[in-house]
Amino acid sequence: MTTLTVPEARTRLRHWLLKALAGQDAGVVIDGRVVALRPTKVHSEDWAEVEYDVTAQELDHFVARVREENDEADRTGELVTLVVGQTSGLPVTEPPAPR
Repeated sequence: MTTLTVPEARTRLRHWLLKALAGQDAGVVIDGRVVALRPTKVHSEDWAEVEYDVTAQELDHFVARVREENDEADRTGELVTLVVGQTSGLPVTEPPAPR
């Protein structure tokens, strides 16, 4: 394994990341410990629970409520589909007054 100091890694970070992607073992030494540079799969299945500090049950309840609200807005014609570059036909609303 190639070990680097923080300044060495910072100076040629792209180089070392590309080496790691190619399978070369490299690590950065910080506070006497080595932090490995290696590709990994990102597991984001629970990102919303972590990001918003909610339980899976709370998140499921929120998703169900938003879907219900969306379905209701679709039924009543309040749901607007936005198309990139299209500006005509959109409802115009005033921004809220400052508090």
